[in-house]
Parts: sequence; C-alpha cells; structure tokens
Amino acid sequence: MSGSKSDFQLLQRILDAKLIPKTRTWELQALGVAFGDSLVATVPGLAWWQVTDEYGTDPTVRYRETTVQINALTALSKRVERSEGIEVEKLAEHFSKFIETEAKKFK
Repeated sequence: MSGSKSDFQLLQRILDAKLIPKTRTWELQALGVAFGDSLVATVPGLAWWQVTDEYGTDPTVRYRETTVQINALTALSKRVERSEGIEVEKLAEHFSKFIETEAKKFK
C-alpha cells in the first residue's frame, strides 16, 4: 500500500479475485483498514478515531471534529458478505465528494 489512490485499484484486484471468502469477516475488515488508510491519505481532513456508542468502541474514519464518520472497517466487508458488487474507487470518490460538499454542514 502506497497511501495513494492507486491503493483503491489494488484493493479492487483483491476483491475481484475473491482471494478472501465472504465468510472471513476479520480478513475482509483488514481490507477495510487498508481502505480507511487510503481514504485518510487522500482526503484532506480525514483521520482515524475511536468512537464509543451504545454498542461499544470501534475505529472509524472521521472528518475533523465533526459527527461525519465513515465506518471503513466494514465498508467493504458488508458489501462482500451481501454479495454486492463493489467498485472501490467509486466508493472512495463518493465518500470524498460527500466530505467536499456536505461535511461542513455537520458539527
């Protein structure tokens, strides 16, 4: 992983090759960590945070000190587990555009 947009293409190749079965949640979530690292590296204002709610404490990618959070840990795994098609780069672009256009509205 290089910390650049090319990481999204690498993640796509891993998913397309089905190297990790959908039953291996923890391994798929490791890809989510790599996805989150790439988002943090390419989208200004994003950083990893630990967030605690009524369900426990989890790592999340958060925009500055706002309520805007991306659950990168499961962003890929939940889609694989539901047998949904994933376009990693488009998903990253969606998050990036949301941050750019909408995140400033949130506290």
